[in-house]
Amino acid sequence: MIFNKGDVNSVRMIRNVLKKVSMSGLYPHPNKSYIFLSGLLDAKRDQIIRILRFREGELPIKYLGMPLISSMLKAIYCKGLMD
Repeated sequence: MIFNKGDVNSVRMIRNVLKKVSMSGLYPHPNKSYIFLSGLLDAKRDQIIRILRFREGELPIKYLGMPLISSMLKAIYCKGLMD
């Protein structure tokens, strides 16, 4: 997982780093990689997706068993862990 501010310049830097890493044979698979965006205007959202060429995922998702959401975490999202 890679987190950033959601500005175009930092997204371009991430893309450039991913390109350099892919030269070693490791690269994010476009069919298995998602981008999760929150709090962005549609124009910026579309621009970021075009830069990275990942599909946009939807929250909530689970990462290492914990739900990831863009709002405050509620008990219902952690029910599986609490059980």
